[in-house]
Amino acid sequence: MMVLVAACGGCRTAGHPPAHISIEPYPHNPPDQNQYLAFKANASWLDGYIRVRFPENVNSSLGMHFLDNLEPSRPRVSKVELPDWKTDPATGDLSYEVKTREGIDFSGRVHSEGEIIYMTFTVANHSGHPQDITSQVCFDMSQATGLNEQSTLDRTHTWIDGEYRSLATTTSPRAATKFARLHYNWLLMLYNEQPNDPMRPIEDQCAWWIVDQKPDFPLLARETADRKHLVAISWGKNSVRRLMTNTHIPCLHTDPLECKNLANGESHTWHGRIFILENDPQKLLRLYHAEE
Repeated sequence: MMVLVAACGGCRTAGHPPAHISIEPYPHNPPDQNQYLAFKANASWLDGYIRVRFPENVNSSLGMHFLDNLEPSRPRVSKVELPDWKTDPATGDLSYEVKTREGIDFSGRVHSEGEIIYMTFTVANHSGHPQDITSQVCFDMSQATGLNEQSTLDRTHTWIDGEYRSLATTTSPRAATKFARLHYNWLLMLYNEQPNDPMRPIEDQCAWWIVDQKPDFPLLARETADRKHLVAISWGKNSVRRLMTNTHIPCLHTDPLECKNLANGESHTWHGRIFILENDPQKLLRLYHAEE
């Protein structure tokens, strides 16, 4: 039986009262459409919603167990039936559990408090053998008016060398050539880069490019078109290897969530946060550091 770790409480800061934030399950699509295991994140000022694909995929040494799009070139080990979300009537928390035929099980829990949404994602290995398990969570802004402008990096920010910087100011020897082919930006920043990082050898084969700069924290933010608000996502700094944005969607990533050599019978849990607040980068940084 998989145990879900309770989400921690949020913190409020003096000043503006926080905008009302809501979370709700994303409805299942018909079988011939993408099969999102996702929740909606919204705020009182936001027209539309952010679709948090929770997760986008789950992979192990056995192969791909779950992928939320119907890409035929990426075969699954077996079919996963989307679970129904459960709502805790006392707290409003959302949760689900998935058990795969191969024994690579995963579950999620979401909790909203103040200006922060707390996410808990757990994988468990019941396959009978040690497994390397990875997953990605996609912060999909395509349905959020004011956040969903495509192609541009101008309003997407992180901290680089102590400065809050737009990703449009980053550099890459491959960016111009790849942008000319794609007509949109698909950018990777390596964080906690390890020797022989697998992303560098495959860069020429992929649409995305790796920038020269490295972020100070695994925290990626996007400002609204009117510059009045921002949204941001982060997972634990000890588990994140890269930050990414694909402006064709547009989406934000601070992942993958990865555990090596997870023994049979063991589980691993990651904790992530979504921030939805006024466009105050210093406040965002305080909220981020308050629980790191």
